Amino acid sequence: MCISPSSPAFEEAMSDLVNCGLAVEAGEADLSVLLRYADALWAVRDTRAVIAVIDRALAMDPSTAELSRMYAQRAICELQNGSLEQALEDVCASLEAEPRAHPYILRAMIQRHLGNLPEAIADAMESVRLDPHDWEGRSWRGMILFEAGRYAEAIDDFTTVIDTGECEKYASELHLERARSYLALGDPARAEDDCTTSIDLDYHEQAHWPFIVPTRVRQAHFAYRIRAEARLALGKNNLALGDCFFSAVLAPADPAVYELRARVYHAVGNLPEAMLDMIRAAQCPAPEGASEVGGAATSQPALAMSGD
Repeated sequence: MCISPSSPAFEEAMSDLVNCGLAVEAGEADLSVLLRYADALWAVRDTRAVIAVIDRALAMDPSTAELSRMYAQRAICELQNGSLEQALEDVCASLEAEPRAHPYILRAMIQRHLGNLPEAIADAMESVRLDPHDWEGRSWRGMILFEAGRYAEAIDDFTTVIDTGECEKYASELHLERARSYLALGDPARAEDDCTTSIDLDYHEQAHWPFIVPTRVRQAHFAYRIRAEARLALGKNNLALGDCFFSAVLAPADPAVYELRARVYHAVGNLPEAMLDMIRAAQCPAPEGASEVGGAATSQPALAMSGD
């Protein structure tokens, strides 16, 4: 599970990190100790250490439920580490041991990263069918539906989760994803509002959940870039230009930032600067592994959960 450093549960998790770590180093072979140690390591996002502990635990004699949970936990660590094929193999093993909602939505996200969108949609639908009250499943399904161009359905999922108030870890990403959906449906005013909320929420999230997923750091400029798109569509060109500059400061190697700023400069009549930005865009290699999303498309939002 995810535990904010400001949470009272964080101290207990760190006690487990110390005590279980010492026990394991001393040769402790109790499965429950290994699983507590894996959870504590997950709380501080040492994904490689979690995998090593799960490898050791799998060599024991786990129950079916423990087996499903361990494979799912290892899969999510592998997904964060970029080992997509291994993550897919493990999440399939989790579902084979015990079909559960969370491994289905985890497999959906892995399929999404692999480019298997029909399979991702099918798994996302099954996850929500099995547990319609799991807000994280609805969050990820919304992201997958957005990628499939089913924007109205994506908005419904994002709104449902946002309205519950349960998503504290990456609510900013949900607002940003909904903003992109509104923009795709031709509603830049709502998109602008959601981007502003996303920017405001992220300050809180990074104070309490510092960089849960490393890609969030690399994607910090998306909220400003998408808001610039919305403001350009609304004719708020000066504000759009300001957002483009913020985005460029955060991601100076993203060609899309300069392409957008060139459009804004063109809109305000500054053609020389527009041309310079087009040249800058042409000289920037596309960021490796980047995609068009602020949330989990690349940012693997959940990677906020532990596989439970």
